[in-house]
Amino acid sequence: MVQPPPRDFDACYAQHHLLVRRVLSARGVSTSDLDDAVQETFVIVHRLLPGFEERSSLETWLHAIAWRVAANYRRRAKRAAGERLDVNCDEGPPPGISPERLHASFSHVDDEHRDLLALHDIGGLSISSLADLTGNARATIRQRLERGRAALTRAFAARSPRPEQEPWYDAMAKRFEHPPDPLPPGVLRVLPDRQTCIAALDDLVLAVWRGPATDDGLQAAIGELVARAHVGPGGVRYLSIVERTSTAPSREGRAMMTWSVRKLGPKVTAAASTVEGSALMTLVAAVMNTSLFLARVPVNMHFFADLSAALSWLGRYGALEASVATDLIARMRQSLDPVDGGR
Repeated sequence: MVQPPPRDFDACYAQHHLLVRRVLSARGVSTSDLDDAVQETFVIVHRLLPGFEERSSLETWLHAIAWRVAANYRRRAKRAAGERLDVNCDEGPPPGISPERLHASFSHVDDEHRDLLALHDIGGLSISSLADLTGNARATIRQRLERGRAALTRAFAARSPRPEQEPWYDAMAKRFEHPPDPLPPGVLRVLPDRQTCIAALDDLVLAVWRGPATDDGLQAAIGELVARAHVGPGGVRYLSIVERTSTAPSREGRAMMTWSVRKLGPKVTAAASTVEGSALMTLVAAVMNTSLFLARVPVNMHFFADLSAALSWLGRYGALEASVATDLIARMRQSLDPVDGGR
């Protein structure tokens, strides 16, 4: 007799299916197999969820299940095709490296280290969670992560252009040498093309992207991050609202962001992005986390399907009145609306 779904299974799926999808993709499940692999993972979750004893977090438990499902898919793919596995290249290459070269770079890292890199540096799983997942000590996990990063860095570093050769370098370097004045709290900066709006609230920098993530828009957001980090020794948080009409940054834009965040280093204490009502979230998450990972930036981007989840996450990292942030974001969006003919 088939048992009815557990009471909280639907909530588990709604909250974590994108996480599972990212884990499966990062573990090498091909684009054509992702939907089936997600379904297989949640069939297992459906069966085991009533007995989940919460010895680890739910996210760690889901990572463990997805990890095993992905391993099975990879073994079957190797046996069936006898050819290189497909990295999920539909989601776009990181700056300075093509999907093919990214795949080739990862191929120089052994399976054990590659899995840890994908789960920690791209998937955002903590070292403690990886220790629970693998049964290894945290010191062992840290050591293997460093070895994996070193192997991957050796594989792609020689192929990446130096920042000094990039067209955006001089302008961005000047922002770090002479930080601009930060925006007053609640004051909006609307870019001339009316596609991007920047604002700040305490130590939080907000950006609303209604259209293309242009280099001008990225420079404005980075400039505010630099300004807030300069005047606020406690660090900076960043919330990027990417809307349905937005597009991902160009290669140059991604390179500029990774270089800048690396320069800011530990002053960026949290980074979050929300993509509302759009499959673009998967694209932006993969592109940005892989970019930051390859640049060895000590920041993991967190991605949310809606604004309420992002504000809840930010609230856990500091006192933040969600209603105040929501009102400010509403003003930012209104400022990007088409100007009425009578105005």
